Amino acid sequence: MPRKSLLCLSTLFLFLVAVSCDNKGKSSIADEHLPLRERSVSHPNGDMLVYAMFGEPLNMLPPLATDHPSHEVTGLVYNGLIAVDKKLNLKGDLAKRWEVSSDNLKITFHLRNDVLWHDGVPFNAEDVIFTYEFIVNPNTPTAYGDDFKHIKNIYAPDNWTVVVEYNEPYAPALLSWGTSILPKHLLADTPPVRSALQRNPIGTGPFIFAGWEANKSITLHANPAYYKGQPYISTIQFRFFQDQSAGFMELLNGSVDVMPLTPAQYMKQTDTSRFSELYNKYDYPALAYSYIGYNLRSDILGDKRVRKALALATPKEQIIDNVMLGLAQSVESPYLPGTLWYNSKLTKTDYAPEKALKLLNEAGWVKSASGLLEKSGQPLKLTLTTNQNPTRARILEILQQSWSALGIDVSIRVLEWGIFINEYVNKGNFDVIMLGWTMGIDPNQSAIWHSAPCDNSVATLNYICFNNARVDSLLELGLKTFNEKQRKGYYDELQTILADEQPYTFLYAPREVLAVAKRFKGVELSPAGVTYNIDEWYVPKNEQKYR
Repeated sequence: MPRKSLLCLSTLFLFLVAVSCDNKGKSSIADEHLPLRERSVSHPNGDMLVYAMFGEPLNMLPPLATDHPSHEVTGLVYNGLIAVDKKLNLKGDLAKRWEVSSDNLKITFHLRNDVLWHDGVPFNAEDVIFTYEFIVNPNTPTAYGDDFKHIKNIYAPDNWTVVVEYNEPYAPALLSWGTSILPKHLLADTPPVRSALQRNPIGTGPFIFAGWEANKSITLHANPAYYKGQPYISTIQFRFFQDQSAGFMELLNGSVDVMPLTPAQYMKQTDTSRFSELYNKYDYPALAYSYIGYNLRSDILGDKRVRKALALATPKEQIIDNVMLGLAQSVESPYLPGTLWYNSKLTKTDYAPEKALKLLNEAGWVKSASGLLEKSGQPLKLTLTTNQNPTRARILEILQQSWSALGIDVSIRVLEWGIFINEYVNKGNFDVIMLGWTMGIDPNQSAIWHSAPCDNSVATLNYICFNNARVDSLLELGLKTFNEKQRKGYYDELQTILADEQPYTFLYAPREVLAVAKRFKGVELSPAGVTYNIDEWYVPKNEQKYR
């Protein structure tokens, strides 16, 4: 979906690309990147867009949300100070422009003065300062606080200016202000975990929250007071489906307008005249990756020889060919091949079950009379867990078959999204999980790999509890370094360590495959994806379906 928090936006190619230096040694954004108050082209208003979502959002208050469906919705409800355009260049959002000091220790944001919260209250600098205070508050259970802990001081010289000062140069500083800005007047007097905004978000974005039917849908309405002009589409409805087969049936019936497709659906099940009449299909690289994650709290999986063996027993190419149908590329790290931050010296992990078994034997796991691997009389048993997703479920079946051939007792657990995240992933209640990450604009991945979040039981993206002192040091050095070559060196070493430790088995980077109903105009493929400009889509009057 469009307008995602910069925590979720996908790119590895850019680093402060929209920032240019003026003669005074400061950095500023050019005025021509500023959004317009009124649209230069007028299109008809009306119609509803139905978006198929696989997994119900868990929390509509962005700092508390760690799941993708929640950010899909809140990305249309809230704004950050900055955003990205279709080419993934930085542009102003709630901030119309900014300056970065020559020593990289201060950012001055100049805010728009024509923005209203959805309840009609004017937005101003106090909301920005409050958002910072909310996120760094120890009572806020957020996984996104690291960016703001580097701030030394934040203040507002007036209602439309915010100055942020840092203790030391911090490379992702500017990008961090793509985070959703929160309404002070609705949150200041309420504990974060008791806020009504968790279920009833109120932002400044192009769409206003209109309702949530549990287990069914979330509905948004076009914001008539949106500072860029009211979106043309009157309503967006996110419909929840437990599995993609059910969503696909609704797509074929014409009841869904936008839906991510599985590789099988894209390649084999949409080549019909009926489908071609109703939908366009889009296929583009998703700057994301899927992985197998190991719970390092486990006595079994705490041994890296076991993790390396499982990686060697994972047939990636079979998965890419037979499950992804070629709509993916193999990956070896959290950075994608061919991109700036990827360590090209990494050795590819080829499928080698004989080597895998040898490693398990070295770790003390030997086959018993039953054919199962045992150690000190205990069998090697693992449960693979994921959410209700046919692609992931099929991959786990392949892993079960491959790992079982080594003598491992492997079972599979497939769960509803909310239960999977809340009861298993967040609580560390798993052996092995399959999930995926979308890349951030900045290469920093401290929230996932730094050991500090593992000690925080309230909120963390380090679900597996990875703990490596050198990795911590590299991540901290990367945050302070603006020199691209030097910074890349830190992340190259990070990838080398991850390849050796194997806290994840990195599987593949998928291609995004999407169906969009043909009646929607203004849809275009770009580096930012297809739905980045959904607030500018429209439907001609004679093609509108919902009146």
